[in-house]
Amino acid sequence: MHLFVNAAGCVNACRHCSADGQPPHGSLYALQELREIVRAWGTVYPYFEATAHPEFPDILAPEIAGDAGGVLATTGAGLAGRDDAVVALRRLRAFGYATLSFTLHGLEAHHDWFVGRKGAFQALMTANRHAVAAGLGVHWNVFLDRRNLPEIPELLARGREEFGITAWLDIPAHRVSARLWRYESLRPDLQGVQRLLSQLDAAVWEGPLKNRPLDAYTEGAWLQAWQRCSDMAAFRHPFEPPAWPPAACPEHLVCYLMPERQLFLEPMCGAWMPLGILPATPSAAIARLHAVDAPPYAALRPADARLPERDSDVLHTQGYSVRYKAISTEVFGDQ
Repeated sequence: MHLFVNAAGCVNACRHCSADGQPPHGSLYALQELREIVRAWGTVYPYFEATAHPEFPDILAPEIAGDAGGVLATTGAGLAGRDDAVVALRRLRAFGYATLSFTLHGLEAHHDWFVGRKGAFQALMTANRHAVAAGLGVHWNVFLDRRNLPEIPELLARGREEFGITAWLDIPAHRVSARLWRYESLRPDLQGVQRLLSQLDAAVWEGPLKNRPLDAYTEGAWLQAWQRCSDMAAFRHPFEPPAWPPAACPEHLVCYLMPERQLFLEPMCGAWMPLGILPATPSAAIARLHAVDAPPYAALRPADARLPERDSDVLHTQGYSVRYKAISTEVFGDQ
């Protein structure tokens, strides 16, 4: 079981965030509380915006977060106004982190609108500079949407010129959440993305859209593939429980610990499922999972999918994104 702890909250409310990140932010779980949880549960991962925590970077020390793979995904918000940001990042580097990964949604005005916070883009750029000064690498994950396509070439050029990086281009994958259901009106279509990619130097970007037949990534094409073979692994996120109740396969499970020690299962194919107050041990949490039923429409068949016809040409880089959107259509379609 993977336990993500909402230790710091988030400064943003990004339109693509299935975890519903948003303020308040700060010390939602203090370092000492995290240590107590770790003693019972083993290493956990402090989630949302770790740099906004007053005890950053200590909340990401190996005894808390274990081996996190050397990469910290961050908005950089907690670094931008910190006088000792470079010193803090050098300590983070000593914990085994080598790279800060930043997600961008366009140039300043669009990025700030998309994440719901004025000044977010400038804070991110400042954090990039702090990372370089501390000897860390920087990575840009650039998500495409209908509105930002015209400014992507300039954004990638800026990353190349200022930081020497090759950006990763992608499109948000759908998960069953009200926020992502609202995002769907921004999902880019085949024609728009093809036009953008034709303008880009291949050296400035990587990602799942590169050297691929993009027409195979349309919502309509994925739906046809799902109809031909409904059991394809491509239509199930790796962390979606393979069976219900999910207690038999805890290694596949992702749980979130929210404020006041409220524990939730993230089923991927449905809304977060409350599991009550955090129990003393993982085994006690797994015992609760025996009473958890599958989310509504988790067994939706492709023949019954009611995806909006107007979206047949929008792009998804993952098949499970289309299946989860079909479930969201049933759950949120009338909203």
